[in-house]
Amino acid sequence: MVATRAAVKPASSEKEIDLLADMADAPATPVEDDEDFDLLSDMAESTAQAWMPWDNEENPEGIQGSIVHIGTVTADAKYGGAEVPYWEVQDKNDSETVWGVRGYGTVLSGQMEREQDAGLRRGDFAAFKHLGMTWNRSKTNEYRNFAVKTKHIGH
Repeated sequence: MVATRAAVKPASSEKEIDLLADMADAPATPVEDDEDFDLLSDMAESTAQAWMPWDNEENPEGIQGSIVHIGTVTADAKYGGAEVPYWEVQDKNDSETVWGVRGYGTVLSGQMEREQDAGLRRGDFAAFKHLGMTWNRSKTNEYRNFAVKTKHIGH
């Protein structure tokens, strides 16, 4: 059996559209501009303060606020060099403070990835708490423990 296609007649408005007619046959030439063109000039590196309460006494054990950035960072090569979650959180109590939270540890990374997989977006609310060092069930390994909680805003 041979399939055939019926001819589709264009609607009257489709007959009037001719996008190719307005296009030049010659390749486009670059626009001459006396000023230097730099896309990076308006972009600044993040000024977020790293949240590491286990390593800095001035960091609070818990933080919460609105998520202003969701991305990844690369862990040091000695830790495998893998991409790990990185969020920036504008502090609820001090809008001038933005915390950079890096999911370097397995527990923190896993919880951050779970929240991202659940549809986390910029503008959502997040809270992080460092719970200190904890032993695994068999008491053979001690690890840094965290709690992460999020609330979706507007979706």
